Amino acid sequence: MKTTSKLITGFTMSGIALSILLSSNPAFAASCQTLYAGQNIPAGSVCVSNDADYLTVEYKVDAPWDLTEVHLFVGNSITEAPQTRSGNPQIGLFPYSATVSGGAYSFVLPMGDFGDCDADLVVAAHAVVAKEGSNGSLQTETGWAAGTRFTPRGNWATWFNYSAECPNYVGECSRTETAFAFGDQTLQDLGTGINRWGWQNTVSPYESGSQPLYAGAAQNDPSKGDLVGQVYYSFDGSWLDLTYQMAAGYGLSKTHVFAGAANLNTGAPGLFGHQQSHSFGTTFVNYYIDTGLTGTEDLFVVAHADVCFQQ
Repeated sequence: MKTTSKLITGFTMSGIALSILLSSNPAFAASCQTLYAGQNIPAGSVCVSNDADYLTVEYKVDAPWDLTEVHLFVGNSITEAPQTRSGNPQIGLFPYSATVSGGAYSFVLPMGDFGDCDADLVVAAHAVVAKEGSNGSLQTETGWAAGTRFTPRGNWATWFNYSAECPNYVGECSRTETAFAFGDQTLQDLGTGINRWGWQNTVSPYESGSQPLYAGAAQNDPSKGDLVGQVYYSFDGSWLDLTYQMAAGYGLSKTHVFAGAANLNTGAPGLFGHQQSHSFGTTFVNYYIDTGLTGTEDLFVVAHADVCFQQ
C-alpha cells in the first residue's frame, strides 16, 4: 500500500481530493466548481479551501473519466494570469502544472504567496481528461472549472473567484486529545489484542460516506467525548480517498490512517501505515491511498488524529 504525494510547489500533493465537503463552519468548507469537459460535459469538480498556512486546490473527476494533465493559476487578479493579446489564457505558462494519471490531484500552496489568509483570489483551473470510448478508442477533452469566461467569444476558458478566510483560533492549544473516526467495530472487539478505545470501519468497494470524528471518547462512548469534525471517504475498490474536515475551534496536530484487507493488529497509531504531521491551525487533511486491493474485497479503515482544542 502507498500514499501518493509529490512536492511541486511549496507543499503540493498529487492524488488527494474529495468531491463534496460539508462543514458547520463556512470558513473551513471548500468552495467547489463543476469541472466541465468539452465545455458542456460535467466531468468532476475543482474544490478550493484554505487554513492559516495553505491553500488547497483539488481536482477530481468522475468515472469513467481520468485526469491526464492539470494546469492552475491562482492570483489576486485575473490580469496576472498569462494571456495572449486577445485575452486567451496561455495554460503552458500557468505557474502550477502536472502530468497526471488517475482520478484526482491536488495542489497545496503556501497562503503567504497570495497575501494574508483572508485574501480575495481568482482561480483558473484547466485539465485534460480522457476516457475509453465504446469502440475502444480514447476520447480526450479539454476541461475547465466553471466560472467567468476569459473572453466573450472564441475560447471558452473560465476562471472563478475564491475568498479565503482566516481560521478563528487562539495562538495555542488549550488542550490536546486523541480522536478516532466512528466505525462499525471497536478496536477492542477486533480480536487482535488491542486494548484501547477507538473504532474500525468496514468500507465496501465503490462505497463513499462519512463518519464523525470524536476526541476523548473513553470506553468507546461518544457521549463522553467531543465531536470535533468529520472524516469523509470514498473507495473505488483499489484507492481510498479520505479527508479529515474539522469543526470550528479544533485543529489537527497529527493524523494516522490504517487501510487494509485484514483487521488492524496494533494500537500504536505510528504503525498504522500512513501518517502526516500538521502545523497549528490545520483543519483540512487529505489522504489518497493505494490499498493494493482489486475491487472485490472489503477494506478495513481506522482514522486517528491528535486534536488541538483551540477554544
